[in-house]
Amino acid sequence: MVVQEIMLVIYAGFEILVLSLLLLQKKYRKYFLILLYLFIIVIFLGLKEGDYYDFIVYKRMFYDADISNISIYPEISYIFLSVLFKSLSLDFYFLTLTYYTLLAIFLYKAISISTIYREYAFLYFILFPIFFLSGYIAMRHIVAISIFFYSILYFNQRGKFPFLLFLMACLFHYSAILAYFIYFIFHKLISRRFKMYVYLILIAVAIGFSFYFKELMFAIFPYLPPLLSKYIYYLSSDQEVKLLRIIFYSFLYFVILILFSYTKENNNKITNIMFNMYTIGNIISLVGMTDMNVNRFANYFMIFVITLLPNLLFSKNSRISRDIRIIIFYVLTLLLSVYYYYGVLAVPDVFLTYQNILFSR
Repeated sequence: MVVQEIMLVIYAGFEILVLSLLLLQKKYRKYFLILLYLFIIVIFLGLKEGDYYDFIVYKRMFYDADISNISIYPEISYIFLSVLFKSLSLDFYFLTLTYYTLLAIFLYKAISISTIYREYAFLYFILFPIFFLSGYIAMRHIVAISIFFYSILYFNQRGKFPFLLFLMACLFHYSAILAYFIYFIFHKLISRRFKMYVYLILIAVAIGFSFYFKELMFAIFPYLPPLLSKYIYYLSSDQEVKLLRIIFYSFLYFVILILFSYTKENNNKITNIMFNMYTIGNIISLVGMTDMNVNRFANYFMIFVITLLPNLLFSKNSRISRDIRIIIFYVLTLLLSVYYYYGVLAVPDVFLTYQNILFSR
């Protein structure tokens, strides 16, 4: 029990450390923020020990990796890096350290090119369990998400599609292929700003579909190609629609929608893209509420909220008074903090039995 209480203090400490950056002069914040990336993401996540399912599977895949017997799963990048590190007599933790270092790099680059409020963006990355805590478990997936996040922002700011980043994201997790596919299908629409009622209708339809998602998927899967239809086992869980989660996600979206709609930046393409990507993620997450894998896929789009939100809250072009936006900031931070701690406590065997190899060896 003492260990669990210490871990809760540590998780709370992450939030406090990021907020404490605001006490520093702006010229020093960047350097201390980088140190927090190294400490929280690289050291804390990259050097953790664990006996939970995903960690055990990752470790087994590492030691089973063989260049002479490559399979399509896990991703080829995981196989090659595993073989490379083993050939250099490096153990599994050099691989995890590499993955989370890449996460820190691409996350920081994405945040840096899309907001001047870097500290707040990193705070929201931590407070949304679907990012930081999900990354604790889904190592390959969170790296692909961070690369996707940066590549989309890079593409829209530079006008050049970063094919190498696209390839990297897909090789780190195959699901990135579908994320890019969805983005380019709706590319022209994603850069536009729509009336508030359009977004409200989309979210309302998504909530309605969430109660019938499984039935719809079970009806569709038999008609899909064999390569896709075999994944029907993902729908076999007994997880039900969580009404409280739907309410929380919908409330959060509605608040951000108001902030977005009352911002004067009608021609700000990047803001439109970030909000529309977040909308797509919210729709996917609501529709697939009963399936963990659908929710994880939604994170490719949901992650845009971590830079969108501070931009909207602190924009000088907002028609909402600064005092009201400050109140909204405190309320959202409080709600997300509760959500964050709920996420930690929801899986205590994973998050509260933490060991770091620097201290356990």
